[in-house]
Amino acid sequence: MKISLIGYRGTGKTTIGAKLAEHLQLKFIDADQLLQERAGRKISEIFATDGEAVFRQLEADLIHELTNSPESLVLSTGGGVILRPENRAALQSAGPVVWLKATPRTICTRLRLDSATAHQRPALLAETKPDQTPEQQMLYEVTTLLARREPFYQETASLDVTTDERDEAQIVRETLEKLADLKI
Repeated sequence: MKISLIGYRGTGKTTIGAKLAEHLQLKFIDADQLLQERAGRKISEIFATDGEAVFRQLEADLIHELTNSPESLVLSTGGGVILRPENRAALQSAGPVVWLKATPRTICTRLRLDSATAHQRPALLAETKPDQTPEQQMLYEVTTLLARREPFYQETASLDVTTDERDEAQIVRETLEKLADLKI
């Protein structure tokens, strides 16, 4: 069995995924972390040097490998994994897909507070607004990309869990309850 977590960056996929895996006594894999380890570079460096298309292919190859592995696990995916139809299909065929959701403001707050990974996250929009503060620019990027990606998250997900203004234990508990309702 594989349980995959999808959602925009900053929605808690890595944190909640690790807690779910611990609770379910399954292996946990953070796809972005594994991709960086294998590439020997941060995602932002792959984007800067090779471009988004190369990164997305590396990501697709890894998702294919992990979803076809016989091992049971909880898989935290990158926020843009749902952009490719083959990734959506692979995740769905491997087991339940949990969409962790949050508002753009919550996501921006979390991203600002997560200084440990900020340098790993590439800018995802080419257009910039010179009259905006960095915080306004971040909110614009998150809002714009979330609007583009939400239909793909919705299409891929078996269930969704909102993470705004909730602690990890509440999110894990709701996720486990919803997974139990799926009778996996």
